[in-house]
Amino acid sequence: MLNVHLLGQPQKDSLPVQKSTTKFQFISFTGGLSIPMENFRSNLSEQAAPAGIGYHFNAEVSYKIKGRMYLNGCLGTFVNPLNKKQFNDSLFLPNQETMKYGSSTKKWNNTYLMIGPSYQLISTSKINIDVRFRIGAAFIRQPSFTKTYTSYYNNNGTQISPAFGQPFIYSTNDSTVTSSAGNSFSLAYSAGGAICYNLSTKLAVRLTTDILFANPRYGGFMNPITVITTSIGFAYKIKG
Repeated sequence: MLNVHLLGQPQKDSLPVQKSTTKFQFISFTGGLSIPMENFRSNLSEQAAPAGIGYHFNAEVSYKIKGRMYLNGCLGTFVNPLNKKQFNDSLFLPNQETMKYGSSTKKWNNTYLMIGPSYQLISTSKINIDVRFRIGAAFIRQPSFTKTYTSYYNNNGTQISPAFGQPFIYSTNDSTVTSSAGNSFSLAYSAGGAICYNLSTKLAVRLTTDILFANPRYGGFMNPITVITTSIGFAYKIKG
């Protein structure tokens, strides 16, 4: 039997394969821990309160620039309660005082929007590893709190260190500082990396770690924030 093909009608096997032209790579949603570092964990200034370990959520989108270079944008938030150990302990200060935090029912609430380059270090059929740097803005809400400072004096009225203890301490004097909740915008930047484990051509498990910096101003004072975020979630691949 003869196979006859009409002129101008393409054979099924000869049809061109349509390839995806989008440069958007994936969108991901992750969540995990927010770990305060440095001054953010143990702030002794009158205008700030120390933060404890909290939680973190983040949404990301990736756009391919060229080769292994990508543009990475993210919107995220991290919430940190007040550091309970700092609130429960009396702290010795360099100026011969002790300080104790009072009650507060608020938390640190931080929302950020950033963008920056990322570079893919490893890319296989199962695993992708990238590093990135991002810069943007952070909206930060500080909790309200009180601090009580106690000064110690000997029988001559001279201020002394509380380390002397009894019977050298003759009298004490308390002063309380109250800070209300406040909002602040700040430049923010972060650096970190991510690992994607591909479950299929469209879905992957994504693990990320970043260190984020911001420097909001409250009451005329700069209060630096440093936090490490670790998270896990899923990435949906947009590319074909």
